[in-house]
Amino acid sequence: AVKILNYLGIKPQILDDEVCCGHDQLWEGDLETFRQLAVLNLERLKARGIKRVITTCPECTRTLKIDYPQLVGAHGMEILHISELMAEANLTDLSDGAQPRSQITYQDPCHLGRHLGIYEAPRKVIANLGLELVEMERSRNASLCCGTSCWRACGQVSKSIQVDRLREAKATGGEVLVTTCIKCQIHFKCAQEDPILGEEIAIEIRDLTTLVADRLPG
Repeated sequence: AVKILNYLGIKPQILDDEVCCGHDQLWEGDLETFRQLAVLNLERLKARGIKRVITTCPECTRTLKIDYPQLVGAHGMEILHISELMAEANLTDLSDGAQPRSQITYQDPCHLGRHLGIYEAPRKVIANLGLELVEMERSRNASLCCGTSCWRACGQVSKSIQVDRLREAKATGGEVLVTTCIKCQIHFKCAQEDPILGEEIAIEIRDLTTLVADRLPG
């Protein structure tokens, strides 16, 4: 993410004492811990005069943008997911027009899509990279989630959701399943560890941030 920001001429402040945004604690009902984390983060961000926060995690984006103002207090900072910044920057110079267009499919993370309504920015970045997007049967606001919330309840039902989604991804014929959520990436890769299903759900999984960073020079 820092490599991308530097490429765009941005030298970000990175907080040495940053703590978790508190998303998981909030969604598990631990409001006291959530508020403690939120207050710490807001104090540290304000002390450095931060006006704009870029996150690589949709859950962080939602938490800072919606939950902090509603449950802790207005902070006046602009909160962006990195896909929005990359779409705004229009990184068409990273497209390799000499190569055949690779087909990929895209997973809409719940917090970026249904929670924040951010559907077009990641797709614009994918198009700017010169990649051909093949949509899954369920996409955008109908997208199937990765099946696990807050790292906790990853049981048989969660695994069946992940396997269904990976089958949808394979059915597109795409070479890579791209997502903009670190949790989606981890949960799908975990599901692929199933020794019985094997090739049935085998597809390369990449985060959009690292996909773009790999195209950057240097």
